[in-house]
Amino acid sequence: MESLLTERYAVLDLGSNSFHLKLSTIIDNQIQDHLKHKDFTSLISSIDAKGNVEKKSVVKFMQSIKKISNLIKENKPEHFRAVATNSFRIIKDHKFLSSVENNLGFPIDIVSAYEEAELIFKGVINTTEIVTDDFYIIDIGGSSTEIITVEDRSIKNIASYQTGSSQMHNLFFKSSDKFTSFNKSLAWAQNIILNSNIIAPCQTKKINNKYEDVCLFQKNIPAYGASGTIKAIFRGLKALGLSRKEANKDDLSYLTDVLINKNTKYTKEVCLLEDSLGKDRVSILIAGLPIVISILSCLNINTLYRSNGAIREGVLYDLHQQYKLSLKV
Repeated sequence: MESLLTERYAVLDLGSNSFHLKLSTIIDNQIQDHLKHKDFTSLISSIDAKGNVEKKSVVKFMQSIKKISNLIKENKPEHFRAVATNSFRIIKDHKFLSSVENNLGFPIDIVSAYEEAELIFKGVINTTEIVTDDFYIIDIGGSSTEIITVEDRSIKNIASYQTGSSQMHNLFFKSSDKFTSFNKSLAWAQNIILNSNIIAPCQTKKINNKYEDVCLFQKNIPAYGASGTIKAIFRGLKALGLSRKEANKDDLSYLTDVLINKNTKYTKEVCLLEDSLGKDRVSILIAGLPIVISILSCLNINTLYRSNGAIREGVLYDLHQQYKLSLKV
């Protein structure tokens, strides 16, 4: 059992907005971090419609990967896994993918949307005190968004769609008119959520010997946010003197107002946000808010709760569980 206390687990999360490395031990099912490293890369912004990565951006990505590789080699974790999500799923540039693996020195798992959701679920359920058996998990990345429906503490349904904070930023927020941009992006996000068969699906089930359509997003259950975008929202709210554990629609409206009018009446508040989050994250934060607000409206809930974990924590617990099982063989 002593080896369980000293084993070090590391995960590299290659996301659409940033690359994250995390090295931890797990004691009494609690993650204890020993190293955290993050490079803001905005990978999704460098991928064209054919799935190719812009050549001018490749050097920047490889520099980040080499830096991360050196950190892994210096710290020598006993267990390591690199996972890549939606941006890597849409890349068709095999030369780029090979270069990433070669520079990293480790294989990369490009996980499916379903496996990504399972890892997010593991990260949430193992790190967050949730008193109900039924709940939603909302994960908003740079290029995709997942809504996971949990019933009896098991995944019931996964809805994934191709929109995220970086994509929204590139589509709507290049203009200096943030008010108009926000309203357009909100309408666009609401249209996707309300009209997509993927986002608001119904399944045909046999009920009382009759087949009926059952909507998957009907239940009045709590929602937990688990992503870089949502973490940034909660950190931003804390910087503005509001709760970091939950956010209601009024909180989100206030944060939106600050970001829309950051160069006029909210200059002090924006300084607080930039000190807490950094300018890069603040610049794209407004692009994630229309997605969050639209989802809460679709689910007909007023409050979003903060999760303490997501995909990285899910991978760490997965590695820990695999190691414990190997000791029993």
